[in-house]
Amino acid sequence: ASSFGVKGGSLARAVTKASAAEKAGIQAGDVITKAGDTAVASPRDISAALKAAQAAERATFPVTVVREKRETTLTVTMEPAPSSPRRTRPVSRQE
Repeated sequence: ASSFGVKGGSLARAVTKASAAEKAGIQAGDVITKAGDTAVASPRDISAALKAAQAAERATFPVTVVREKRETTLTVTMEPAPSSPRRTRPVSRQE
């Protein structure tokens, strides 16, 4: 992030197509400086802030980014975590 003239933050190297981040307007090359109420110094800070928001069941999440030397705050709409299919194991009976 410092190579972009920004102190702190974490560079968004890629954004997954159709993800909540892309829908919010986050672009590859953005420097994320704040996630929720947390100042961002590394990708771990973003993950921790997102987990806290999910645990609090918040529907939206503010993310501050620097793009082309301009700071802007975007709103990420939280998406429910994909449910994992229930795995069933065959039951063996011994008689």
